[in-house]
Amino acid sequence: MAPVSLAHGRALEAFWDFDIPDDLQQGHGCPPLSRQAKRKILGENLARLLGIDLDVQRQRIAADRFSEAQRNLAGAAPQALAEGDWDRRWCWSMNRLPLLWICGAPGTGKSTVAWELFGRLQALGVRTGYVDIDQLGMCYPVIEDDPDRTLIKARNLGAWVETFHAAGAQRLLVSGVAAGQEVETFAKHAPGALITWVLLHAAAGPLRDRLYGLDWDRQMVDETLRYADEVATSSVADVRVDVTGLSVAEVAAHLLEVPVATGDPAPTPTADRHLAALATTPVLWICGARAVGKSTVGWRVFRRLVGAGVRTLFLDLPQLGFLEPAAPDDPHNHRVKAQSLGALIAIAGAHVVVMTGRVEAEDVLAYNQHLPVGAELMLVRLSADRDTLREHLRRRAQGGGWRETGDPLPGSGPAALERWLGEATAENERLERHRLGDTEIGVDGREPEAIASDVFAATPRLQERL
Repeated sequence: MAPVSLAHGRALEAFWDFDIPDDLQQGHGCPPLSRQAKRKILGENLARLLGIDLDVQRQRIAADRFSEAQRNLAGAAPQALAEGDWDRRWCWSMNRLPLLWICGAPGTGKSTVAWELFGRLQALGVRTGYVDIDQLGMCYPVIEDDPDRTLIKARNLGAWVETFHAAGAQRLLVSGVAAGQEVETFAKHAPGALITWVLLHAAAGPLRDRLYGLDWDRQMVDETLRYADEVATSSVADVRVDVTGLSVAEVAAHLLEVPVATGDPAPTPTADRHLAALATTPVLWICGARAVGKSTVGWRVFRRLVGAGVRTLFLDLPQLGFLEPAAPDDPHNHRVKAQSLGALIAIAGAHVVVMTGRVEAEDVLAYNQHLPVGAELMLVRLSADRDTLREHLRRRAQGGGWRETGDPLPGSGPAALERWLGEATAENERLERHRLGDTEIGVDGREPEAIASDVFAATPRLQERL
């Protein structure tokens, strides 16, 4: 929310002095506009949604240099800001963003609940950013001093917070596993956020059934249940929610009422936040229309590079741009994604970057502008005919193929699939007309591994790294 301008002071005072006329109250039953209702309209409702403690803010304002100067001019002794004064001085400083981190064992519904909560905050008009922490740490092979990739995730989280704060976010949501010393590391490297830790947990029986329903083998299920027990007893969570028997909507509704952390202004970011990209780092971007197979092929390319011992960063571009409501002049959040992309590449120190995601020809320049010095973009576009797109969409609707947070396709019926097919076909034709990409690779009737081989053949810079 933008700071309130002093030029609006008269309008605010006029509203404060306004009341519903007697004839409307008596003749039409309109209720009077009470002081309490006016306070809620002027900001208390929004402050509650954003997790702002108004008592803390009143005390902070009473002690700031502007209040001190006012008291000195009036010759008054320092004192706390009274409620009556506060009524006419609506303002706050929100230097640190409230961040709700939803953690817990696999199978407790972290990402699903976070996505539901993201949608509810968006519907309320609260500009909210969301990311799954795993999306900030897909860089392999791991390095010796960061075997669990906690440090790279934490550094990337700090950059993500800064980017979304600058883009006007009012709330942040993160989902993913975090326990023990990881909690301290994440908080240290994201000084621009005030984190409220939420632990989702479930009874052993229902959690076991859910994991078996995901086709996990017995060993994986047993290990997860042991981990769930450890987290439940050792977690430093601020809020614990037993999700046993609750729907996703019920859990999200509960979390919507959780007070978020508030505190002091953000300290200076750590000195190691932004690093330079390695010299001449190839950045492979696999793009194309919806459902053409970008993520599936990109993952195959990534695995080959990692298998060859090449430290590679994998980025699923749509997962870096969840910020809603979006800015009117950037409805697809390309600016936010481009800025996040540049920061993550610089921090990772990878020898190769593989990323996937849709893009229009006119937006490529924005991404190029935010790449670190030394990063070299190679754009490979996948194309498909209508029948191939239809089959890919059908498979995604049935829950197959690449799974990602926010995918609107799973569960789609015939009518929705036809709509998606029409849009994907039009997008494929549009990209073909613009000849987007350094190379085009057709995917019709072909397996992902074969397409990945064509990607390497079309990008000599990647072949050099193998």
